[in-house]
Amino acid sequence: MKQHLFRVRPNKLNVWLEWVTELNNRKDEVVITLREENSTREFATLFTIDGQSYIYMAMDFAGEPVVTNLERELNQTHRAKLSECLEFVDKGELLYDFKIE
Repeated sequence: MKQHLFRVRPNKLNVWLEWVTELNNRKDEVVITLREENSTREFATLFTIDGQSYIYMAMDFAGEPVVTNLERELNQTHRAKLSECLEFVDKGELLYDFKIE
């Protein structure tokens, strides 16, 4: 699992949330991209600490991750929105993962 924590840049939360809405509306394209990257799941969570917004993102993979196809418009826009709206804070370390099947 790949995990990252981002701080939302000043005055960029609405821009990021608009992009998230667009991603949700383009789910078929997102699924194609995830399959290309050997990913089985990607999610992002918004939370606030002392008035500052943060985004936690994680991806699960079926084997080794594959480099993102930057020829896809969706991936280009996603990278641009990440850069515009979010500031990398740190990588996460999985401490436990319990699952009942």
